[in-house]
Amino acid sequence: MNARGSLIAVGIGPGAPEHITPAARAALESADVIVGYHTYLRLIAEVAPHVRRIGSGMRQEVARVRQAIQLAQQGHRVALISGGDAGIYGMAGLLLEMLQARRIGEIPVHVIPGISALNAAAALLGAPLMTDFAVISLSDYLVPRETILRRIEAAAQADFVLCLYNPKSSRRTAVFDQVCTL
Repeated sequence: MNARGSLIAVGIGPGAPEHITPAARAALESADVIVGYHTYLRLIAEVAPHVRRIGSGMRQEVARVRQAIQLAQQGHRVALISGGDAGIYGMAGLLLEMLQARRIGEIPVHVIPGISALNAAAALLGAPLMTDFAVISLSDYLVPRETILRRIEAAAQADFVLCLYNPKSSRRTAVFDQVCTL
């Protein structure tokens, strides 16, 4: 443990160990503790196996960030992981928002980008994103469904290629069906 802690939001890529960037791997290797969603921790099980891990479940993002901040304030080098890129529907934004809201400025913060799901999906499908495109999450957990549908309509009218995140869940299927209709 260091006298001065730090926070690194790390994008671990789309799930395969070979898609973790060298910078992300180095950040994980140099951390004192890795904080993340259980599934993402399983995906990086062979990366930095000597580093302590703290996991939590889905929809516990605020609690994970709170814990990461607390550990950094105690002097730990904390890697807060996200699938894909930490700045695209990842933990970087929430981390920075919570630090600002709490007026915590003494902890060094870095963001290590990762290969995003939209890049990986485009490559897998053989459909490179060569023209303008829009990225829209269909999760109505934080954004009202009406707002999502309005954004989809605007992007479709502008003739953007659409990259859809969170298309369905076991309890949320109607939004995807509505988007396909649009």
